[in-house]
Amino acid sequence: MSDVLSRLTTALADRYRVVRELGAGGMATVYLAHDLRHERDVAIKVLHPDLGAALGAERFLAEIKTTAKLQHPHILPLLDSGAADGLLYYVMPYVRGETLRARLERDRQLAIPDALQIAREVADALHAAHALGVVHRDIKPENILLQDGHALVADFGIALAVQQAGGQRMTQTGLSLGTPQYMSPEQAMGERTIDARSDVYALGAVLYEMLAGDAPFTGSSVQAIVAKVLNEKPTSLRTLRDTVPPHIELAVFTALAKLPADRFESARAFATALHGTVSTPVPGIASPAPATPARPWWRQPASLAALLTIAVLGATLAWRQTGSTRAEAPGTRGVTRVSVVIPDDSTLLRVITRGFRRDLPSVSPDGRAMLLSAITSNGPTILLRPLDRFEPTTLAAQGAQYPFFSADGRRVAYFLGSELWAVSLAEREPIRLATIPEPDYNITSAAWHPDGRVFVTARLGVYVVPAQGGAPALVRTTDGKAPCQLDDVQLIGSSELLLNCSGPGGPHVQVMSADLKERRPALDGAVNAFVIEDVVLFFQQQAVRASRFKAGRFELIGPTVTVDVSRQARLGRSIVWDDSSASEADLQAVFREQRGTMTPLPIDVRRVRWPRLSPNGRQLATWAEGGLRVFDLTRGVSWPLHGVGEPTWTPDGRWPAFYGAYPDASAGPTQVDVGDAQFVEIGTTTKKRLALPGFQRGARFSPNGRWVAYTSSETGPNEVFVCAWPSLDRRTKVSVDGGDEPVWARGGDTLFFRHRDDINAVTVSDLGGAIATTRPTRYFAGGQLRDRFGDQSYDIAPDGRFLLVRVPPRAGRPVVLQLELNWIEEVRARLDRAARDGGR
Repeated sequence: MSDVLSRLTTALADRYRVVRELGAGGMATVYLAHDLRHERDVAIKVLHPDLGAALGAERFLAEIKTTAKLQHPHILPLLDSGAADGLLYYVMPYVRGETLRARLERDRQLAIPDALQIAREVADALHAAHALGVVHRDIKPENILLQDGHALVADFGIALAVQQAGGQRMTQTGLSLGTPQYMSPEQAMGERTIDARSDVYALGAVLYEMLAGDAPFTGSSVQAIVAKVLNEKPTSLRTLRDTVPPHIELAVFTALAKLPADRFESARAFATALHGTVSTPVPGIASPAPATPARPWWRQPASLAALLTIAVLGATLAWRQTGSTRAEAPGTRGVTRVSVVIPDDSTLLRVITRGFRRDLPSVSPDGRAMLLSAITSNGPTILLRPLDRFEPTTLAAQGAQYPFFSADGRRVAYFLGSELWAVSLAEREPIRLATIPEPDYNITSAAWHPDGRVFVTARLGVYVVPAQGGAPALVRTTDGKAPCQLDDVQLIGSSELLLNCSGPGGPHVQVMSADLKERRPALDGAVNAFVIEDVVLFFQQQAVRASRFKAGRFELIGPTVTVDVSRQARLGRSIVWDDSSASEADLQAVFREQRGTMTPLPIDVRRVRWPRLSPNGRQLATWAEGGLRVFDLTRGVSWPLHGVGEPTWTPDGRWPAFYGAYPDASAGPTQVDVGDAQFVEIGTTTKKRLALPGFQRGARFSPNGRWVAYTSSETGPNEVFVCAWPSLDRRTKVSVDGGDEPVWARGGDTLFFRHRDDINAVTVSDLGGAIATTRPTRYFAGGQLRDRFGDQSYDIAPDGRFLLVRVPPRAGRPVVLQLELNWIEEVRARLDRAARDGGR
């Protein structure tokens, strides 16, 4: 046993049991240890004694506190730090995986999708740290850990802490900060001021090595490598590996630019460039070799922009030609028809969700831009696409969904879970307006009043968010006698609201005063009404009808005409619909393999809802094609399941059931329901209740029968809780900053849940009578669709594969959006003609 190991073992004996040395690096030696207090394995890094002596304990430990503040799914957290018998140490979780260096030594080059995923996850971690002013300074394969195929960045801020603590004394130790192959030129030159772009350079060098098999610059000595970093250009990636896409090479070379000003301004910008094409050449770096286009000419960005311009000009000319012969309908002179083509491999993919026409883009009031809800590799976000430009801009953070314009079109609001946010299109600085005190799946629609108030409909009624933000006021529209679920809210001028409702009596339309004091029925026999300025559209007698209405007191005036909007469209002054995509209900169940590939299930069915695998993974219970069915995945047969609601399985897989979860098949139909303000176990003779505020749903029993996981809004936005079973006397919140849809792994105590559009994981254990859970970590990220009703849309097979719901692949077909700008003018013209005809 070495002297350092002996000293460390003795000094930390009351807190950690040091097991063995794991490895050594330039600044520290790593030991495997067991945390006695929390019953977990950890990694203890001990700075080399000569380095520790040069730094001094007090200064180093003060600087390392910054690292402890970093919390991110792709950052290995700092658990503890201190000084023991003159040794400076810090403690991190023990990752049962390998370093990126070990994988590169084994495989040399990584598959391109694997390399890009690792680079994007590291970039995500860097962006989060840079936002807090923390620069890593030592990004290299040794500091990137791989766990279940995902990246964890270790030693965050340690290099900075060493430099800040040591100052000029660092030269006395003979140790350098950073690794030459991955040092940015400014770091290699010893500049004191190092910013985020230095980490961008290092990540570019790491990605270069993952793709090429070697770092961009190598040499026989540190001095030789540094000389190349300062003076030479890296060899073209496509010369070394011709399967690397040109835009990936250019993104890497941008990150490796000699001057910080020529690199990406942020790690997030680097990650974004790995998705699309970087169009600006980098000074001082050879442009990538030209390659044969991978897409037809009509799907190239430049061609698409040209096509859009031609389409707009052509539509305008066509209107001018027909408008001159239609003097009887001058109102149509503002109508312009445009087709917008979007490649299916771009980030502009539809988000299939429930709610107020959220699945299609919306056009700004002035008709100059579109809002798109886009799925990216990091999850859903909001994009703004001006109609005269091809490239969109990102308006909101990861996880943002369901955008809508303000009345004047100058701002955009959106939801992050149950939080309502707004962003000015001029200033682009998002602000949080309010938190709706209901789960996000209860929120159905929103409307922005000209005075700045926002009306949000949810399960309990209408929430009114003040113009400047703050606590929303609730006007209830439900009660025990006459429940009324609000499906949609729209503004009628500035004095009234139009409400589309559903309830025991069927769907209907109501009008509510803007002060929310009066509510009355409207449009007798009509459903799905929609207001556009002075025109109302509604579905009646198997057709879509349009009429004008009287402002101030909602009443129809003048004739009613039938209009053709049977297409799945997003309505407004301008109308937009998708001529190329599948129905919003057309979703497909797939298995997600370990490397992220998607394999469709061997069943001929789409439009799935509530997919649930049997315990042996051989059968699937789901709502499909209008009813519950069970599919045998091995024999290719299916049969109907008589019942309603969300299916589940008994642990022995003998029979499926509905709602809740069954902890013990031998006990008969013992069921746990999770409902409003209560947690009920329905047995043969007894009931247990755990009174809780808010809403609860989605109970799931752990395989060992000791825990029940469920979703609750008791603390505000949706969170995931775990409760002891069957005592119900212990419970704890396991999610952080929101979560829902808990699902247990089939073989242990691991609980998965959805955090926005990522899947997170925690481990649950019993610690001295208390429920202990690990910190949630992102298991895989982005693009995990809910079904169109917002319900749970994933499950876990016995072999660990995830069952997910996705939009079926489009077989290379582009998305074609059809726009009719100022479409409402055409409807007005038809109403005017009907009024004149009726007067004859």
